[in-house]
Amino acid sequence: MKLSRPIVLLTVVCLLGGCATGPRQIRLEPPSLQVENLRIEDGVVHFRLLVHNRNDHVLYLSEAAVAMRIDGTELFNAAWQLDLDMGPRGRELVTLDAPATPAGAEILSAAGQSGRAGLPFELSSAFVIEDMRDAEIGQKGFLHPVPGQPGEFR
Repeated sequence: MKLSRPIVLLTVVCLLGGCATGPRQIRLEPPSLQVENLRIEDGVVHFRLLVHNRNDHVLYLSEAAVAMRIDGTELFNAAWQLDLDMGPRGRELVTLDAPATPAGAEILSAAGQSGRAGLPFELSSAFVIEDMRDAEIGQKGFLHPVPGQPGEFR
């Protein structure tokens, strides 16, 4: 009798442990951003941005507003309509085009010609996400000229 009581108790504990909830679901996190590449042609910035959904559910992004400063000078500030359904933990490469400010275009052009090692940038963005609060995301980093590709940076 003394041995059966601990065995029954251990069995009940194991059964209850098996009924525990699974891993925590990540929800309501804003997407993360990564500058994939940037190219300037005829005063227009062609910008590729990697958007990563960190959530365990689908995100629908309907609008984006992005501003970029390089070396403290505004390069562009624009807004776009998006139609982007992002699967759970998914990544999407978004290509955006925006007119460059003359001062920003001049800095990029000079950096590309001089072979400057790194050009500091700041990216500020706001996304409208369905069924979530709007997400404001900032990023800082360095752009580097792509060898053999004039006007292109990563």
